[in-house]
Amino acid sequence: MVYTNEACRIKDENGVLNMGDLQNFRVEEGSSQEQCFLYCVTTPGCTGVEHNYFSQRCEIWTTPITDTAPVPDYDCYIKKPKILITIDFSDLLPAIPIAMALPFSLPSPTLRCF
Repeated sequence: MVYTNEACRIKDENGVLNMGDLQNFRVEEGSSQEQCFLYCVTTPGCTGVEHNYFSQRCEIWTTPITDTAPVPDYDCYIKKPKILITIDFSDLLPAIPIAMALPFSLPSPTLRCF
């Protein structure tokens, strides 16, 4: 999600909006928007970035960004979480190896579904 002219914020335990501290993000000065995104992609646990086009200031967040606040010239980009879906077909009968139905082979053990 992109929030234009909004700075990234979190709510503290009392529900008050604040920018947190350096435990929530790290700052990279002199960074383009593209560099800022790259920092996020290469930072484990990155939840989003805040970038200022004019000052080239980048915040790489590792705490979930829960809110934004209106701040001119700042943009907050919240990273979408990845969703992993696992389906277990092991209890379904009759079971047929998927490899029989596909034009390519699967590594062993063969997945089974009906």
